[in-house]
Amino acid sequence: MKGNMKEPKVTIVIPTWNRKKDLIEGIRSVEKSTYKNVEIVVIDDASPDSTKETIEKMFPKVKVIKNKKNLGTTGSRNVGMKYAMKNSDYIMFQEDDVVLDKKAIEILMNVLTRNDTIGAVSPTMFYYDNPKRVQYAHISTNLWTGINEFGDPRDWEKPYPTPGCTGDFIIKTAAAKKVGFFDDLYRMYYEDSDYSARIWKAGFELYYVPKAKIWHKVPSLDIKKSTNRWLSHSYYTARNKIIFMKKYGKSFLVFCLFYPIYMVFYIYMALRYRRPREIINYFRGAIAGFRYH
Repeated sequence: MKGNMKEPKVTIVIPTWNRKKDLIEGIRSVEKSTYKNVEIVVIDDASPDSTKETIEKMFPKVKVIKNKKNLGTTGSRNVGMKYAMKNSDYIMFQEDDVVLDKKAIEILMNVLTRNDTIGAVSPTMFYYDNPKRVQYAHISTNLWTGINEFGDPRDWEKPYPTPGCTGDFIIKTAAAKKVGFFDDLYRMYYEDSDYSARIWKAGFELYYVPKAKIWHKVPSLDIKKSTNRWLSHSYYTARNKIIFMKKYGKSFLVFCLFYPIYMVFYIYMALRYRRPREIINYFRGAIAGFRYH
């Protein structure tokens, strides 16, 4: 991909683990982008397959960094961020099961470069298997109850400030240096909510850009499959919500009054989908979360 020198350089960081097919499609979608001054760096999170060799062979211009051990989402993003900070003014985080609209980066950059107060921008995320259905417009967590609130793309014309971004967003390198790296404590889940809160605390605005579109390969039509995917991360689901609320919540006591509702719902879903072991993992995560200081 030849860079256009009139465009600021964007380094796209894609952490991956054992997901070659999806990763290849994601990289190809970047290659079709109308925004040309991009560099892709893939962080292979110690995949047991031949991800590194395959990507290097198929995409010689893509930089591949392979972790010696599995660092999770946060650790891999931090590896990519350290690399990007050295040679790029903008950093984009892209999940390995996401496909970009060809104009997505261009639209996001048009907003991000408007003024110095905007630190990061986030697109609309659609379901890959149901391309017109929105998965996330933007996402935030109620700081009293801990309930996750998903934005409605009510205005498809104008970008507007949002408290939280999806997992795919672009941030100015200058803002990233001030905000710092992702908190490795989370490993996965709520790391984006945590980072969004820190963007605002660092004095930058985070904007949601409705017309920038991406498609995420999570099941929307198969409810059982999507629920089992959610249940499989029960430990981090329970632990990280509590940690996030301890760090940013308005009143941890109020949150604790709501917390039994989450527990009952999770137990119900685990039993309904015959995943009783996940109840144990959920309680382990909850105990770890409440012990966190």
